[in-house]
Amino acid sequence: MKNSPLNFVHLCENAFLSQDGKLNLIGIFRTLRAAKFPLLHPRIAVVTNLKIKKTTQLKIQILKTEAREVIAKFNVTLNVPPNEKNERETGFIADFANTKFEKSGNYQVEIWVDEKLERTVPFEFLEIKPMKK
Repeated sequence: MKNSPLNFVHLCENAFLSQDGKLNLIGIFRTLRAAKFPLLHPRIAVVTNLKIKKTTQLKIQILKTEAREVIAKFNVTLNVPPNEKNERETGFIADFANTKFEKSGNYQVEIWVDEKLERTVPFEFLEIKPMKK
């Protein structure tokens, strides 16, 4: 989006900062697979990087696309020191643990910054059918 504060958003299985501050992303995806539904997915990490000048509200939610049903959400306030005058980049990792997915299909992650929808990231869950003998 034009003039968006978001530099990037990634969906992955795991994300963390190394001891020297490097961002590590493991298992970036747009498609997930499961043998049966409903299921509890053990971990989805939503990694964001954005430019902020002031204290900012960040909301991240996972939705079932067709129903617009929110199945998980995360809200956080990103604080900027009061004497900070310049725009700064900040990263955030939202971990969603044991998120329940009722059925296969299309899902999306929405990223809201200060009550404005800044990015929608689609992904899908496919059901793996057993092979017939």
